[in-house]
Amino acid sequence: MDAGVVNYRLCDHEFECETCLFDQAIRGETPALAVQDRAAGLKRTKGPRGLPDFLISSQCFYSPNHMWARVEGSARVRVGLDDFGQQLMGQVYAVRIPPPGAITRDDTIEVINQLGSHRMRSPVEGLVVWVNSELQERPSLVNKAPFTAGSLFMIEPDDLAGQLKEMRYGLEAEEWLETEADELGSEVFELMWSGRPGIGVTAPDGGELVADWLDTARRQDTFRPVLERFLISR
Repeated sequence: MDAGVVNYRLCDHEFECETCLFDQAIRGETPALAVQDRAAGLKRTKGPRGLPDFLISSQCFYSPNHMWARVEGSARVRVGLDDFGQQLMGQVYAVRIPPPGAITRDDTIEVINQLGSHRMRSPVEGLVVWVNSELQERPSLVNKAPFTAGSLFMIEPDDLAGQLKEMRYGLEAEEWLETEADELGSEVFELMWSGRPGIGVTAPDGGELVADWLDTARRQDTFRPVLERFLISR
């Protein structure tokens, strides 16, 4: 103020409304997403060099295509896309989920990002009893709170025990996620190296080091096969 300069900003939270306590208070949402995340038993797993860390919930079972399933009351199962998966997707523009009713593993959840539309298989089959309608207006919740407010639907599975046996849980899930992260790191590095002319200047050219390889790589059309290998073709 002494210099006669006023620092004017419309938002001091970078317009991240889904994680803004003030915005949540206006909408009457309690508890805050951060509190919900702690209640979901989240743990941070260190990503390989150049890739972000990934969150994993100790309460969830994980399918090979990075969908999670969490058993809740009355033998119902809540389903969502895990943190690894949403980071591969990048910003989610829209989510299309089958309406309440019977769902099999042949039915798909459509997720739309900057590379287009991607269809993912449900990790369990049975009767869908609830769909997260909030995602119609706020699909970014899949990115901001994948294990809580960004969950996709609730299902009453046909064979709960049998279907959960096909997924990973606990320490096995943590070790698997770390392996997935290492494989992704190798693929992203190879992708960026092969596409070096298209990724801008590098440190030897006088530019800055790439802080987030994944964010840089997923902007390229050539990243789609990588995304589909981890999330779609399994």
